[in-house]
Amino acid sequence: MRNKLRIVMLAAIVAVTMLVPAGVFAGTTAAATPDAIGTTGIKWQKSLGTGWSSAPTPPALIGGSIYVGAGDKVYKMNKDTGKQEAVSKSIGGTVGYAMMPVISDGNGYIYVSTVKCQIVKLKASDLSIVWKSTETFDGQNVCPVEYIDGRVYSGTWGDDNDGGTFFCIDGSTGKTIWKKFDSEGYYWAGAAKLGDRIIFGSDNKTLYSVAADAKNTSSIKSLTLKYNVRCVPAVSGNYAYFTTTSATVMSSSATEGKLYKVSLASDGTPEKVTDYDFGSSSCSPVISGDRIYVGGNKGKLSAFDTDLNQKWTTTTNGGEIKGDILVSTGTAGKVSIYSTGNNGVGGIYCVQADANGSKLTEGMTFVPQHRQYCISPVTAGDDGTLYYKNDSGYIMAVNGVSDSSAVSAKATSTGYQSVKVLWNNKANATAYTVYRSTDGKTFVKVSTIDVSKVNYDFGYNTTFYNEKGLTTNKAYYYKVTATLLDGSTTAAATASKVRPVPASAKVSTTAGSGKITVRWGKVTGAGGYCVYRATSKSGSYKKVKTMTGTRFVNTKLKKGRTYYYKVKAYRTVSGKKVFGGWSNISYKKVK
Repeated sequence: MRNKLRIVMLAAIVAVTMLVPAGVFAGTTAAATPDAIGTTGIKWQKSLGTGWSSAPTPPALIGGSIYVGAGDKVYKMNKDTGKQEAVSKSIGGTVGYAMMPVISDGNGYIYVSTVKCQIVKLKASDLSIVWKSTETFDGQNVCPVEYIDGRVYSGTWGDDNDGGTFFCIDGSTGKTIWKKFDSEGYYWAGAAKLGDRIIFGSDNKTLYSVAADAKNTSSIKSLTLKYNVRCVPAVSGNYAYFTTTSATVMSSSATEGKLYKVSLASDGTPEKVTDYDFGSSSCSPVISGDRIYVGGNKGKLSAFDTDLNQKWTTTTNGGEIKGDILVSTGTAGKVSIYSTGNNGVGGIYCVQADANGSKLTEGMTFVPQHRQYCISPVTAGDDGTLYYKNDSGYIMAVNGVSDSSAVSAKATSTGYQSVKVLWNNKANATAYTVYRSTDGKTFVKVSTIDVSKVNYDFGYNTTFYNEKGLTTNKAYYYKVTATLLDGSTTAAATASKVRPVPASAKVSTTAGSGKITVRWGKVTGAGGYCVYRATSKSGSYKKVKTMTGTRFVNTKLKKGRTYYYKVKAYRTVSGKKVFGGWSNISYKKVK
């Protein structure tokens, strides 16, 4: 079923089924990126909004600064600190589903696509708007923006059978040079230059080729394929490599697809050289030396030679690879392949190979504090810092300095026999161990929480442990340690002390003639309640009633005066009242 992305606006559905815009960031780096798997840490992290209407685009490192689109603006950030350096005026529409990074022309200008399927050109230094493309196109802006030889390329995809348009815009003026409609549209398909031709694929199982200097589509040629093209082809010499998928919308269940190697005939027609049954993929291949690295659905990551002979393959445990991969050759004798995974952890997975491209080792190399599903590519700075985002809305800079600081936990009473222990997530934690003591000195392990089994929701960056069956008003002490990716265990901060007491009541009031009725819900385990009253919210509260019921009528009150009420539940233990916390304050004016 072909429906717009709006059919999956529910976060839980989007997180599981959405694919990444292909090809937007595939590449290599010679920087010395974090070498030892698991030995990483947060350099900085900044939130730029959550939810699909204001989520940030994947970070783009351009000219020494980070550029990100969020909402209807573009932000320039310091690559070393994350501090905002500039922000644009409204670009005339949001960046849509925030899957497309900002791109540069290398001449001091950047380009971004809006939900209106309009390209906006900005000056990189101050983010002033140079132009907005003179034409908007029907459909969704789900294709990456590419800048090639003074021209800007992108495409759209539409509802049902509405198709979509691939277009070429003059980078100087913003005017449309040519456009190509396809009945099935273009879904995350991007442009690449092969020889003197521009090639791009469609959701109509077709690879197109058009003259790089074309003023219209009269020179267009095509190659019919078995599956849809949803990536930016990778080019090396006279050959281009690209993946395909049997997916027709956003389904992560698609399994079929091929990896292609093509060349151009003398008239510009794309010709298949060879292919490989790789399976469904929307990731662009990355060429490094004589190896081609490809990510795909079901977490598949493989290496090929340039004739598409598979050298090794693995299934990452970082979730399905939706974002394009990054290949680093910055460590002598090693090649590091980084990918993100579309699961609830939303971290970075790393496979390391030797200089000949043979696989050595692999594993999660970074687990973020702010965990969420991830369809972002990874990019790297000259100093080896890795940059990416996940659906938490955080832009993250990751370096090779691990954080082994203690975990600080807070225990609170949630009832007369229960407590809740809460702590902030820690980067690179794979598990948390909770300890309890009754004297603050001797602790016993009461629970181990496997991070991979925690269901994180949007913006959720804490983990907790609930314990029941405790003794009312008895002192308990809790502390938490974290097990990190490298196998080490952190220390625990000072233990948090708590006494289980009755929960707080929820109070409401209604006014009558000369009276106010106070009501509250029954508190589990409570033996009674004390009602307190004041004549101002922050005034002195005096106890006016002790009772076992949950309704109190306060009579003989002065007409026109406002009274404020709050309640405490208690439980009798060894002949003494053990009080819970204060309820909310409720007030009414007497009639």
